[in-house]
Amino acid sequence: MPSAIETSVRKGHLEVLGDPLVQTLLQTKWQRFGQATFLAQVSLYLVWVVSQTFLVWLHSDRVRGDGVRGVEAKGACGSDAG
Repeated sequence: MPSAIETSVRKGHLEVLGDPLVQTLLQTKWQRFGQATFLAQVSLYLVWVVSQTFLVWLHSDRVRGDGVRGVEAKGACGSDAG
């Protein structure tokens, strides 16, 4: 069941949000519930982004530009090409 504020916003009655009582209610709800949830979700997202970035970095370190995976390029006879 949607809240009265959510219903007002969905129906386009945005002037309700300017009421001091509604602003106090929104601020209290943010401080008690929304802020902690938001910070938890942002923290988890940052952990995910950092871990994905690290995994991509590890993978790109293994795969070289010439498509050789983790081994040195060898000459035709198996000796170093240099």
